[in-house]
Amino acid sequence: MTRVLVVDDEPQIVRALVINLKARTYEVDSAHDGASALEPAAARHLWGPAYRKETDYLRVYLAQLRRTLEADPSHPRHFITEPGMGYRFEP
Repeated sequence: MTRVLVVDDEPQIVRALVINLKARTYEVDSAHDGASALEPAAARHLWGPAYRKETDYLRVYLAQLRRTLEADPSHPRHFITEPGMGYRFEP
């Protein structure tokens, strides 16, 4: 089955597209903006399709990395959060 991601800030448009695509047998994920669309995609890429709804795993994993590798995990220098984008590594 083909997977489709619908991203739009208008809930009516998202709902209409989801209904239409599901009727045509597509597997549909939806989001209201790009940032919220990326988390499930990242989780699916890192941990596989069984984790597509488990978006907190990425945050928990980054917190563990920070606690282990950062000198001061509450003020990270290496694993940087980019608001609205994701994470960035600074060597």
